[in-house]
Formats: sequence, C-alpha cells, structure tokens
Amino acid sequence: MRARDRVARLATLLVYLTALLAGTAQLATQPPASALAADPAPPQFLRDLPDLAGLISANDGWTVGGGYLYWANCPPVDSGGGYLRRWPLRGGLAVTIVNGKFCTNTTTWAADESGLYYGDGASILRRPASNPFTVETIAASTMPTSRIILNNGTTIWRDYIFWLANNTLYSAHKLFLRQLAAPEPLGANAHSVLFANDNYFYWFADGVLYRALKPCLGFGGGACSKEVVAGENGDNVTAATLTETLSSSSTYPLWTSGTTIRGNWCRFNNTGRVCSTSTSYSSPQNNTVGGLATDGQFLFWIENRADLCGGVFGCSFGDSGQLMKWSLRQSVFRPGPFDTPQQIACKQCFANYAIRGIPGGVAVADGWSYFDTTNGISRIRADAPPISWDLAFNGWEITQGIQSLTNDVPLVANKPTYVRAYGNTLSGPGANNVEAILLGRDSSGVSLGLLRSLNGVQTFAANNGVPKRDTTNGGWLFQLPEAWTNIGAIKLTLQIDPRGVWSDPNRANNGIANQSFSFARKAPVCIVAIPVRSHGPVANYNSPNFYFASDLLKRLWPISDVWLYHQDNDIAELQARFGIPPWEYGPYEIPDDTWKMIISLTARDLFRTYAVGPTCGTMRP
Repeated sequence: MRARDRVARLATLLVYLTALLAGTAQLATQPPASALAADPAPPQFLRDLPDLAGLISANDGWTVGGGYLYWANCPPVDSGGGYLRRWPLRGGLAVTIVNGKFCTNTTTWAADESGLYYGDGASILRRPASNPFTVETIAASTMPTSRIILNNGTTIWRDYIFWLANNTLYSAHKLFLRQLAAPEPLGANAHSVLFANDNYFYWFADGVLYRALKPCLGFGGGACSKEVVAGENGDNVTAATLTETLSSSSTYPLWTSGTTIRGNWCRFNNTGRVCSTSTSYSSPQNNTVGGLATDGQFLFWIENRADLCGGVFGCSFGDSGQLMKWSLRQSVFRPGPFDTPQQIACKQCFANYAIRGIPGGVAVADGWSYFDTTNGISRIRADAPPISWDLAFNGWEITQGIQSLTNDVPLVANKPTYVRAYGNTLSGPGANNVEAILLGRDSSGVSLGLLRSLNGVQTFAANNGVPKRDTTNGGWLFQLPEAWTNIGAIKLTLQIDPRGVWSDPNRANNGIANQSFSFARKAPVCIVAIPVRSHGPVANYNSPNFYFASDLLKRLWPISDVWLYHQDNDIAELQARFGIPPWEYGPYEIPDDTWKMIISLTARDLFRTYAVGPTCGTMRP
C-alpha cells in the first residue's frame, strides 16, 4: 500500500468513527469469511458436466455473455469436424449451432442478451439469442483487432456495438443493423478500447491512454477531442474502480502493463483532488498479468511467467498460470482475505491440470469465473477462497555413499558427493512440481554458483511427514561439482520454491542457509590380493566380483579411492609329514583354520614381501 499523509488519514478515520457512533454510516467492508466458499476446491472442468460430455475440446475458443457460453472449434485443414455450440450457464442442453468448421477469431467475440457477435473478415455478424441458427449482418468491416464491445455505458449506448479495425473505431446500431456513417480514427497502434459506465470511452494509441466523450461519436470522422489520461502504453483497460476507504482514494480505470496492474489514482490533499498514474499491483513472482475481468466486487485475471521473449513469435509462457482474485473495495477495520491479490486456481491445485500458458481470457458471469485450462474450458466459483501452502524444509543429507540426516559420517575431498534435500507441506493441498535450488559458497563467503536438482521438480502430498529416504524421488537430488569438494570447507544454502510460484505466506521455513560442511583429504585405502590355498575354488583377483567388492568399499567408506595390488604366491597351512623335510604346505580348512590364515597374512605384512605405491607404503593394507 502507498504511504499516506498521516494527518489526512487521522481526520478521515475520525469522520468514520463519528458516523459509526451516530448510527448513520454503513461501512463497506469485505464480506465475512463465512460468506466465502468454505474450503478451496478444484475448478469445474466443463467437459465433465453431463450436459457437455464429449462436446468440448481443449482447443476451443469461447466467450460468455447473455446467460450463455458460446464455443467453437476449427480443426486443421482436411482433418474434418469443427463446430459452433451454445450452452446455458445455469444448466441445460447444449445446442450445436454450426456442425462444421467455424473459423473466426474467437478473441474478438462478444455476447449479450441480443446474441453472439463476431467478424468473418468481411462483415460483423450476429447470431441472435432467440434464433442462433440465423445470421444477421450488422455492418461491412474487416476483422476487428480487439474484442467487440457490447453493453457498456448508458442506456442509449447499449443499443450500439463498437469494434476497432485499422486504428479506427466503428459502430453500428443493434436494432436497425446499421453502421454509423463516420468512423472515428483513434491514432497509431490503437488497441484495448473501453466503453466505461461514465461519459467517456478510453483507448490506448500513440503510446498513451486517451479518453473522449461518447456523444462525439454521433459526429465521428475525427470530431472527437482526445484527452490524455496517462502518458504511457498498456493493455486491457478495464472499467473497474479500486477503492481504499480510509484514504478516500480510488483508482480508475485499471489496466495492465507487463507484470503490473496500473491505474489513474485519485485522492485528496491540501490543494484538493489530484490524480496521477500509479502501480496498484506488481506480481511478486514477476509474472505477466493478462486480461482483467470484474463482477463489480472483485477483479480476476490470469498471470504467468514469460519464459522467453523475442523473435517472430514474441513471448513463450510455461504452464504454471494462476487465476488471481482481488477485492476492489479494501476492508476498513479488519483485514479481508483478498485485500491483497490471492490465487484461487493454479497448476495441479487439487486436480491434474494446468492453466494455459499465455495469460489469456477470463470471464465472470452468474457467480462463476471462467478460464482456460489444459482440460478445456473450466470455471470456479467467484466466491472461492484463496489457496495457500506452507512449504517447509524437512531435512537433508550430504552423502558420499552412506549418511544419516544428522550428517555425522565424515566427508572426503575429491569424491563424488550428492545432496539429498527433503520438503514437506505443513498446510494446504498437495504441492505438485515444486522446485528447489542449491547455492554454494566457500568458507570466506564467495559464491561457488547455483545448482538445480538432477531429478527436477518434486511433488509432495499434504503433510507428508518424515523424509522419504527410501525412494530416489523422495526429495531433490543435487551432485556437487568436484571443485566444491576439494577446497576444504563450503557453505550450502537450500531454497524451496525460489521463484515464489506457490502462495506461501510463511517463507521463513522454505530452506536452510549457510550450513558449513568440511571435506577432509584422505589417503586411499590399499588392498593387496593374496591367494589362499584351500579346498574350495581358487579365487582370482581378475574376477568381476573382486572389482565389485572394491567399488562397494569405495562408495561406502569415507575414503577418496581404493588402490588394488596382488601377489601371485599364496599362503598355505604349514603341516607335518613323514619325509624330508618333515613339513609341507597344504590347504586351509575353512572356517576352522581362519585364525591360522590371519597369522600368515600378518606375518607376510610385517616382513613386507610385496611392493605397493608410495602413499600406501606408509599404511597398513
């Protein structure tokens, strides 16, 4: 929230208190929590409704208006199929209006009680609500470059439709199906025209936000006097007013600009009422904000991160979109759940779906918010509560083969080292596809870099309890570079959900910072293979089993390496005989002669009758 003039705020508060005591003021507050839906729930995928089973595709274009959902499909050339359909929002049978390809730009569609309006590249057409099988030509026009405008403004202007093409605003009468004679040029790169519920219409052109009086369109043809509302470009200008009661300020209209929602902020100061452009909301995840929709009480939009921008195709987006909701009237004396924007639907929230990558269309009608998902057109109650989680660090182990959660097994330099990190969801639904990163620093605090997990994002059930060490994907797995493990001591920091994708008010427990680990330099362990004469099969140091055993030793022990040597002369049991000499060497009886074998090996080691490397020469094998 913006900083306020304390004196003005105190004066305003005293006025409200006086009115409250006198019983004359009705304070507008956020509805009590009990008025909201009790618990978060997944969206309702329209394809799953009995009335719509098999009738909706994931690639359908759509619009909502006049109590109906209209949607269409235009499959690729020579693939067959396609349709235009309509369904009453309060339930009932869906009607197939066109049983074939219906290839129009659905982003320009609009609908109200009079019917569905769209362009076909040559005309503006209408499918009347009373008989959608007929087609009425409203006016000759090229394809609109933004959504056709309906039912905004005064009663007089409700009788007209408006559309933008070639940087010019066109209009036609709904009843008489007649285009006005003098289209109004709006300026260069005109877009996002709004007919608001006041005396003005608004639009972006020439890199600024303009407004002009509606009655001027009766003359048109350049007769409208343009006034600059904001000296900046934007998109999705919307007839919504954000009211902050205690400060007696309001922001109108609202529009989007990249990762922010901006508006014309008006308030009172010691010189009177002043207005200026201001940022009302900035995405904490640095997500791009899409088109805005409102039911008069709340503002809804889709936001998502632009992964890559530039080139011919513009920006590409991931599939981690969020449906956001924000109260347009801020609470007075007690906080409301949507005084700050909160997500009410998101990727994998309670169900297997994702919100479509590009921050796209949202519509609000009849108590529902409609939007696109990977499961097709979907909706969620407009009174849905916020969704939040408490993601938490749940332990880690830095392992070179064997380790505990207390990390009490010594670490050795120059040895493959892995970090297994575990997370938990202390509250909220299951968290799917949660990211984690590992940051390294040397003992003096200089950064060694950032690591992403080898096994990607991880999924956690709600309150999944103790770390799942028995499964590879029980947590995030990182491999430390060799340069990190041969410098002695390092500091590791783990961050869960580093980009803030999840709505998590308590981010203090989302990781662990600057924990120190030391890597000691250790000499290799030397193994000398000495044949043992016995009644069993002769062991061979070239056997694969021998190398498997040495590799297992290397992985399990806190050692840097295993060096292998062998002797060709075996050890054997000294035993008496008749003859000269009166002794001989024979096989050991295992396990009875184990102690004799140990004595023989110890004696050979004491006399050092074999050669080893210089490092091993100072050690006992």
